[in-house]
Amino acid sequence: MIDHLVTMKISHWDGVIRELAARALHNLAQQAPEFSATQVFPRLLSMTLSPDLHMRHGSILACAEVAYALYKLAAQENRPVTDHLDEQAVQGLKQIHQQLYDRQLYRGL
Repeated sequence: MIDHLVTMKISHWDGVIRELAARALHNLAQQAPEFSATQVFPRLLSMTLSPDLHMRHGSILACAEVAYALYKLAAQENRPVTDHLDEQAVQGLKQIHQQLYDRQLYRGL
């Protein structure tokens, strides 16, 4: 289910489908935190710089939802989010805006 959401629904042409897919990944990340942190999140981060606008939008939404789900899970266990997401993933999340700006991906539509 998670792979289908990441490969097919995150880049869907309909914005509502992208939003629903991101929310579904949020819910599934709480059920499979290890898989979400090590397999899904890095894939989503790499998709944030795609030339396809729909893929960029969906992957940014999904990164936010997965990171928030992992944060909530860590907070319930009184642990830092870095127990789930490694430092490289956290830095990648912080750098999304600057990378989009540097590549001029905010221009156009």
